[in-house]
Amino acid sequence: MVIGLPRLLATVGTATAQAQHLPAPRFVELPDLHHALDYIPDESDFWTEAVADLLPGVVDGLTRSTA
Repeated sequence: MVIGLPRLLATVGTATAQAQHLPAPRFVELPDLHHALDYIPDESDFWTEAVADLLPGVVDGLTRSTA
């Protein structure tokens, strides 16, 4: 499974999966985090919410059958 930004998954991720002969690569797209590069106050729930949004895709990618 690969976690990354949508544009990188669509380009580098897909090309790498093809080069590795992976039949169905599992990609989990990160949400838009450009504003996370700015200061996020300690009392913000931003990172908790970001992980909560990402976690279902990670669990699905790890537990989904490839058959």
